[in-house]
Amino acid sequence: MTYQSRNPIVLEAIEKAWENSKTQKQAAEKYLNMLRNDKDLRDAATARYLQRIASEDVSARSRTNRISFKRQAEKISKQVLLKKGEHSTPNVSLKNTAVNYAKNIFDYFALPDLGIALGDATKADLEHVVKREHGKMNTHKRNHKFLSAILEKMPEGKIVRDVWKIEDVEAIHTDVMVS
Repeated sequence: MTYQSRNPIVLEAIEKAWENSKTQKQAAEKYLNMLRNDKDLRDAATARYLQRIASEDVSARSRTNRISFKRQAEKISKQVLLKKGEHSTPNVSLKNTAVNYAKNIFDYFALPDLGIALGDATKADLEHVVKREHGKMNTHKRNHKFLSAILEKMPEGKIVRDVWKIEDVEAIHTDVMVS
């Protein structure tokens, strides 16, 4: 689908908005008032955006999201409500659990941040998540190093404020963040 170019009515209104306007903000305010008062102008101005919205709503990505949503809804509808005293997870080994999840990993493994099932992910989705997870990994390593350094000198029953000077903690934090 090709998007329509600006309508002549819209172009004329934009030119009128810029007449005697010194800034883009003034022109935008005038144009907004024209849009509010003239239905034909408003329809002409929004037509190309409506085309874009319609195109994006029926795109493959939206279709995939609908399929994923439908699958999740089906899973939820099949869940059994537990009675008092029942446990949701049987006492099984992690090895057996991992095997069961691996059988349907495309459906069970949701990508962090996006919530998309692994089986429905595109290359762009995976690149986004890998980049994001790598950033988190670095942050977690630094936080671990920083907090471990503070933990080394902590006696039982005390709080950090009572044991450490703020300058020392700031120096450790700076050292960890720079390294």
